[in-house]
Amino acid sequence: MNSPQFTLDILTSPEPSLDNFILPALIDSPQVSILEVLKQIQAFLKVHQPVSVDWNLIYVWGPSGSGKSHLLMAMQKFYAALGLPHLYLTSQHHDWQFADIQTGPNCSAYFIDDVESLNTSEVNQLFKLLVDHKNVPEKLIFVSGSKSSHHLKIRDDISSRLSSGLNFELSFLTDAEKIFALQELIKARGLNIAPDLPHWLLTHFYRDLPSLISIIEAVDHYSLQTKRPITLPLLKELLHSTT
Repeated sequence: MNSPQFTLDILTSPEPSLDNFILPALIDSPQVSILEVLKQIQAFLKVHQPVSVDWNLIYVWGPSGSGKSHLLMAMQKFYAALGLPHLYLTSQHHDWQFADIQTGPNCSAYFIDDVESLNTSEVNQLFKLLVDHKNVPEKLIFVSGSKSSHHLKIRDDISSRLSSGLNFELSFLTDAEKIFALQELIKARGLNIAPDLPHWLLTHFYRDLPSLISIIEAVDHYSLQTKRPITLPLLKELLHSTT
């Protein structure tokens, strides 16, 4: 019933996108969310309009696992899909020259994940990029860090410039928010799923929301293949077949 590719898919985390990212609840918050800003940027780019100068410098911060890298990768993949030249720098990928790409006239966006991990040369290039940014307002600079721009362990002239843009803090989703997000997905798909399934997944399997969503989608496909209702025993059978 299960093909090798189906088994591989369920064990692989889904590609980062804005659609599979859920923000924690913002109770009575009048501020626009980072998700709304990024979706609006994507909407402009789809119709070949430049990024608004009000949104062209974004700094997002929060603890490891709160979703910063997810958002940067989602935007990077979006730019790549549109064929827009961009720079993507993470603490795991320092195998090319920042300066060579930064000076490229056609580069339309800069995604810099974990800014505190930059080496001295890269910090210098980032400062130059931020200074020159006033002359190229249509280009997006999207940076992440572990602390607010005022408390970053980085040069003051960089932290002050980051603070002048849009700043957003990310936090972890609570278990209740994850279950709610899964229930909303189930409702949106019109799925008839046993009510105990989301809670069981959260306590016995992956805890990050994109992986949980991927499993819900997989058990839906498995239910269609086997012509059986989506119950906890069916989910356990599917998971057992992938181990």
